[in-house]
Parts: sequence; structure tokens; C-alpha cells
Amino acid sequence: MWAAAMLLLIATFVTAPWPSSALTYDPGHVAERYGLFTLVVLGESIVVTVTGLQTGSSLAASLVAVLGFILAAAIWWLYFNIFRSMPTERGFGARFVWAQGHLLVFAGIAAAAVGVEFAIEAAATDRPLELADRLPLGAGLAAYLLAMATIRGFTRHADWIVSMRLTVAAAVLAVALVGLGLAPLGFVAIVAALLVGEATIELTRAPEAW
Repeated sequence: MWAAAMLLLIATFVTAPWPSSALTYDPGHVAERYGLFTLVVLGESIVVTVTGLQTGSSLAASLVAVLGFILAAAIWWLYFNIFRSMPTERGFGARFVWAQGHLLVFAGIAAAAVGVEFAIEAAATDRPLELADRLPLGAGLAAYLLAMATIRGFTRHADWIVSMRLTVAAAVLAVALVGLGLAPLGFVAIVAALLVGEATIELTRAPEAW
């Protein structure tokens, strides 16, 4: 039922604008609401990280939690530092990708938060991370970067930033799938290093908003 409702929502967005070429909404207002919801999802991810620490305390678990906060900060900077409103000059297709791409942004952030919680719990109990534990973080961040790359590609152009986002998304997902026999702290540290490295390059060299 939920899947059908989501498909109906997306289909409504696709078909509703066709009868008129004029915008019936304020793009800036829409972007503001999307940005606020992104903040809510990020806030929930921090709550999940703190909740994960309640399962037990250890140095490794605490360090994983710190890395979780760093991941949240990197996600925040990537989204808001060069944030722009819904595009109006690239046509309906760009607006559709901008809006619907955010569904993957929200889902990716939420999944990554669950992955951090799994890693904290594993580190606290000194057990290895199984594939099911690694995938939420790896796939969640990959989905977030994929959405960000797609949005930029459709609303601006496919440049080196799009390529870098896709490359890092593939690398994060590969680390999650392969595992490399890493302990929870090592796994989250590598993922965090990839995302922070991507964010640092993008924020210091990106020409302008996505």
C-alpha cells in the first residue's frame, strides 16, 4: 500500500504540470521546505547515533560515534554549503529530478544513520560487522551521493563534480560489500575518510551551487 501511495505521489508530480507551462508554485519556497526536511533527517541521524551509545560504552564504540558525527557534518556541508533553490530555467525535467531526487537523499541519510548505529553496537560488543550491518551505511551514503550527482547533472551539467560523487559512491559501496575483514571502527573510518575527502575537494574547488 505504501509503495502504491508513493508511486501515485510521483505520478501526480509528473502529470500535473503538463496542462500549463506556468509555474504554479514558488521554487524558493519548495527548496526551503526540502532543506528543512533534510535538517530534520540529519537531526534524527544524530539522535540515532547517540542512542547507539546507550548499548554499552567502549573506546571503539565512542570513536565510531564521533565518526558518525563527522559523517553527518560532511553530509550537511555537501548539501547546504552550495545549496540552490529548485531550478526554473532548465525545464520540467530538471525540476522533476531535483524534487524526486531528494527522496533518495532523505532515504540515504536515514539508512546511513542506521548503519552507524549498527557499527556502534558491534564495536561496543566487540563483534565483527556482517554484510547486513555494513550495507545500511555503505548503501545509504552511496544513495545520497548518487542523488546529489544526478541532481547536479540534470539541473546544471555533468562535470567533474558529478564524476567524483559517483566515484566515491561506488567506492563506499564496494567497501561495504567486500568488508575487507575490517573491525567496525576501521570500516566506519574508511567510509568517513572517503566522504570527508570528497567534501573537502568539492567545497574548496567547486565553482558554484549544485
